[in-house]
Amino acid sequence: TAKLSPAQHRRLDEILGWSAEMYNACLESWKGSYAWWREHNPGVDAKFPRDRNLSRYDLMRMFTQVRGEDDRWAGLDTKVGRGVICRFDRTRKAFYDRCNTARKAGFPRFKSRRRWPSIEIPNASASMVRAPGEGGRWWRLR
Repeated sequence: TAKLSPAQHRRLDEILGWSAEMYNACLESWKGSYAWWREHNPGVDAKFPRDRNLSRYDLMRMFTQVRGEDDRWAGLDTKVGRGVICRFDRTRKAFYDRCNTARKAGFPRFKSRRRWPSIEIPNASASMVRAPGEGGRWWRLR
């Protein structure tokens, strides 16, 4: 474990808030594209076509564009943003898997800042999260 200074704690809270906001934006986009498809295909019993969904890589490209246009999002590291996108992609895939296996689908929920307690760094190496003088041992922030 490591103790955070007040400034580091504020920064971590800020990053967690941005992560929750980004997840909610991805969910809103997905929900909006479904609503648009349903509005333009009334009465069709077909399932929502998966090609109407943006892939994880499309979302990552969009995140890169947004970071270039908006200074606030430029403060969020790309690896943290990609972690949020990967988390959203897993949520979406789990929803479709539940739909296909005749279980209760349970549409993904929007997340408040309080319900977003961690960040995810895809392909993290030991050098990215290491306590000084402890070699490659992993540690948690409290």
